[in-house]
Amino acid sequence: MRLTNFHRQQLLQSALMLCIAWRSLIPSAAGQTSPATIPLAPGIDQKVALSTGRFEQTQYTITVPSTAKQMWLDFRAYRLPPPTLKAKLYVRFGQPVTIENGQPVADYEFQNTDGFGVITAGGALYLGDTGSPALRPGTYYIAIQPVDIIQPIYEATLTANLSDVINQGCFVQYADAPQKHYGFDGGSGSISFSYPCPPIQLNTDVDWISLGPVTDTKPNLLFFSVAPNSGTSPRKGTITIGFTPVTITQSAQVTIASAATYRTGPFAPESVVTLFGSNLSNFTGSCPDGCFGPVSIEITDSRGHLFQVLPFYLSPTQVNFQLPRWLSNGLATIRIFTAEAAFTGVIEIVSIVPELFSADASGQGLAAALVLRVKGDGSQIWEPVVDYDAPQGKLVPRPIDLGPETDQVVLVLFGTGIRGLGNLTAIDARIGGIRAEVLYVGAQPDYARFGLDQINLIIPRSLAGSGEVTLDLNVPEELNGRSNAVRIQIK
Repeated sequence: MRLTNFHRQQLLQSALMLCIAWRSLIPSAAGQTSPATIPLAPGIDQKVALSTGRFEQTQYTITVPSTAKQMWLDFRAYRLPPPTLKAKLYVRFGQPVTIENGQPVADYEFQNTDGFGVITAGGALYLGDTGSPALRPGTYYIAIQPVDIIQPIYEATLTANLSDVINQGCFVQYADAPQKHYGFDGGSGSISFSYPCPPIQLNTDVDWISLGPVTDTKPNLLFFSVAPNSGTSPRKGTITIGFTPVTITQSAQVTIASAATYRTGPFAPESVVTLFGSNLSNFTGSCPDGCFGPVSIEITDSRGHLFQVLPFYLSPTQVNFQLPRWLSNGLATIRIFTAEAAFTGVIEIVSIVPELFSADASGQGLAAALVLRVKGDGSQIWEPVVDYDAPQGKLVPRPIDLGPETDQVVLVLFGTGIRGLGNLTAIDARIGGIRAEVLYVGAQPDYARFGLDQINLIIPRSLAGSGEVTLDLNVPEELNGRSNAVRIQIK
């Protein structure tokens, strides 16, 4: 078969990834240095830092007492959403795992999807060689080698459980994923597993997970339920069957609001919205081209269409993004995935929701606007409608001078949720109760991809001397009626 340029690039990229992944297995000419070590406490999850293809920089130790007859090692690296990570565990007694002639030197090697390994006084069991050395008192060194190449890893843990009895062959094998996720409203589920040595020991470490009966079918089936999460933070719990944990994660409900008015719905396609919650991101800042990596957002509309969305602002308590253009009217579900958790919310989508930004970002008060003055000779002057008063420490209106009859004074307003209107005659703009001519309604040319809309109005000359006046936009009731009110001051 003849290779195209595309296939050549794919092969070169794959070869490069493999070289990166395994280069740590080859010792340098200067020889190997002693790895950093982190002690494990029996039964306690230890967070694990991984670099692709590398394990020799950090290894983990567990001290086995003379009374121990069995050690169960459990390594898990989760993504959101699953699946889990494939990995190899190398275990060596008395000294760190090393590399000789490009190969790891260890007493035991385990590999499967979830990184399980059992070592007993009778030798290694389950995914290991039963003729390998038996468990003995002293210090064991554990090195981890990810098998997946260049995959995002958001949470990894290593746990060493010690037992003074040998439960030979009595470890759980799951027929489904050992991690399950639930929305903020909770729900019920089941875990299908094999455990050949009854009685089965079941427990959970949290009070919001309730364990039900276990069927005596083969494989066994454990039923459980997850209570609704009324808090503002996501949470994680564990169901343990025998030695083996199943991680249950649950979203927190987030508040989804208009970025202009903080109304919690309904929302129009292409409008800019804000998620409020806690622990949403470890990063704070704007991303003009979209924030890749720390947070991902999925929206499923009323017809089941799935949209991937990139936020353009992140902080621990706030995420801003633009709703997709092609959302269907009706209820839509928003899921936000962070490095450590997931959040869920439900919103209503309608065609038009006219909303205006205010100068202080409160959704009320002085308008976020500019004045474009078109003079009789055709020249144009931009003027602000708000000033910052430093002594008072607040925004104050700058009176708009309508000038001579030859001046045309255009008020440029900024909003969201209204670009889909399309027909200028369908909007009724009122300034101080007087109808204003609408010149333009649509996406703001420079910031359309951030959900910003623009409305241009001619200020009626009859408003000269009116002082502070209220401004709002009205669309037909079937298009969600009236906008929020903002204010300007006319000289």
